[in-house]
Amino acid sequence: DQSFIAKDITKAFYGQPAKFSYWNGCSQGGRQGFMLAQRYPEAYDGIAAGAPAINWSKLSFNAAWAQVMMSMTKQFPTKCELDALTEAAVASCDLLDGVADGIVSDVDNCFFNPFSIVGSVRNCTSTGKAVTISEGAAAIANATWEGPRGPDGEFLWYGVDFASDLTGSDGSDGTPFQLAIATTTCDANDTCTGAPAGLGEAWLQLFVKKDPEWNYTL
Repeated sequence: DQSFIAKDITKAFYGQPAKFSYWNGCSQGGRQGFMLAQRYPEAYDGIAAGAPAINWSKLSFNAAWAQVMMSMTKQFPTKCELDALTEAAVASCDLLDGVADGIVSDVDNCFFNPFSIVGSVRNCTSTGKAVTISEGAAAIANATWEGPRGPDGEFLWYGVDFASDLTGSDGSDGTPFQLAIATTTCDANDTCTGAPAGLGEAWLQLFVKKDPEWNYTL
């Protein structure tokens, strides 16, 4: 009986059954939590399903959208530009909840126009250089926040929140490794190319096109 598996495992390990048993999972674990709730609702006393990433047929387009837009428009912003746009968006919405803590808590009422800071100069802490926010960077950030749209501008799926990390980290600067959907790789001359995270692109290749050699940039 699935409803007793978790408690039986606890009893075998600790020598006594657990009073309460909870499922906690994120991403794949979140999806498993959703399935548990549907198939075995009595298996746990509670289920915390974080970032379950369901609706893959739509969500995966969002995971590839920033890279697709960069490829289509030939605009590959630097990490500094996109990070500066994210910081500006967070700053514009930080006080919506009445607390200045660098966190956007009132997501539903957060609105920010990235084109409003095009041409402004920001300091780039990772390179020690000043960077001018380009219109291309604003366009890519805006597309990533809005989410994928069809040929006629029709809604396909949701974008990410303004506070989301658009660029991630490869861990070389001492920060934890973090995948992101609008990552670029730039050379010493700030000539950049897209650096796909692989999640949405793999879905398009293997499930939509059914061709592991298919390349959306062509």
